[in-house]
Order: sequence, then structure tokens, then C-alpha cells
Amino acid sequence: VEGLPDASGLPLAAPEGPGVVPAGPGRPVFDRPPRVLTRLDPYYPASARRTGTQGHVLVRVLVDEYGRVREAEVVESEPAGVFDDEALKSVRGWTFSPATRLGRPVAVRIDIPIRFRLDR
Repeated sequence: VEGLPDASGLPLAAPEGPGVVPAGPGRPVFDRPPRVLTRLDPYYPASARRTGTQGHVLVRVLVDEYGRVREAEVVESEPAGVFDDEALKSVRGWTFSPATRLGRPVAVRIDIPIRFRLDR
């Protein structure tokens, strides 16, 4: 199972809501993106392993100003539904150094691709 060592290069956007920096045209959302501090590798489902099924899941997360994952949702998966639960469980356990804007921590949404591949 492959994940990303940090969030560099991932699509990032400011979430909407109180206490967060809204994205706006020509205005950067952050000066420094969040970076992964701890990463839990997802469990490879036994049924997928038995059948040789491989795939990927794209998880969108809200990383708060403390570096914790506050929300996580699957935005894409192939094959649909096979790896979703394990990808979500894994990413919910990740911790980050938060993104910053003007030297202050800010909440951001990031997309994290998780690939499920069997070693040959």
C-alpha cells in the first residue's frame, strides 16, 4: 500500500466556515502547506488480497490549524467501495504540521491519493 510522505504538491484549498482563511482570487491560501508528521498505512483487505484486486482511493481531508484531521471523505475510488473504509481509517490517524498563512496556522483541505498494490 502506498501513501504520500508529505502533502507537498497535493491540491490544497481553504475550507469554508468560521475560523478559517477563505480562498479568494489572487490571494494565497497559505504560505507553507501542511506536512505529514505521522502516517498510518492502510490495511489491505483480505478479500481483495485473495482475489488479487488492486486499486486506489482519493481521500479529501480537512487538516485543522493544529494539524489534526477533522473530516475525511472519499472523492474517488477504483474499484468503488473495495478500499474506501481502510483508506479512511488510515488517513484519519495521520497527523500534520499545519499549513500556515502569514506565519499563523490555518485549516486547509487537501486531497490524498492512496494506492493499493500487491507486491509481486
